[in-house]
Amino acid sequence: MGSLDTNPTAYSAFGDDATSDFQPLNPDDVRSYLHKAVDFISDYYKSVESLPVLPDVKPGYLRDQLRSAPPTSSAPFDVTMKELTASVVRG
Repeated sequence: MGSLDTNPTAYSAFGDDATSDFQPLNPDDVRSYLHKAVDFISDYYKSVESLPVLPDVKPGYLRDQLRSAPPTSSAPFDVTMKELTASVVRG
């Protein structure tokens, strides 16, 4: 998604050399991600009335899809949105 290192120990609040590798997200990428997120929300609200009132999933289904530990690296924004749509929205 961006150029942020996902290793929390790579950065220090005290300004040592570990922070020299920090690369902020590209502003144009952030703008693109925000546009896609707003489009996702808008599309959801346009179609919300056609969605079932009660989800067709078993309680705890999402827990079974989660990894036992958080990822160690970032994923592209589009992959994250696809996973959100496939896993979270259907519940």
